[in-house]
Amino acid sequence: MAFNEDLDQAAEVSDGELPDQNLNYEDLLKMVQALPYAYRTVFNLFAIEGYSHEEIAAMLSINVGTSKSNLFKARQKLKEMILKSDARTDSSNYNNDMDYTPVIAIKLDDVLRVFLNKGFKK
Repeated sequence: MAFNEDLDQAAEVSDGELPDQNLNYEDLLKMVQALPYAYRTVFNLFAIEGYSHEEIAAMLSINVGTSKSNLFKARQKLKEMILKSDARTDSSNYNNDMDYTPVIAIKLDDVLRVFLNKGFKK
């Protein structure tokens, strides 16, 4: 199994250390679980389990391009959810005239534990 180097290199942070104090670990997991099934499946296999797009395509009997597209769309939807959540909770943290993308790093082991308890198998 190939591991995503970006996840391996991401800084480990706890709920209280997230860049946006209004977004906690549970909120992020709910957002991932709210993704459409196809997007969530590819996101979990790529970002959490560490499979390559080629491996995902073989597992799910889809094209490599479909895997890449679903991952891109999953990230876009997560970004929208995070920005929407941030705007609802506290718009005073950021200059609304600026375009920004929050970056969130979480421990892979914690995410795996939660997803395994929800029925995802390693």
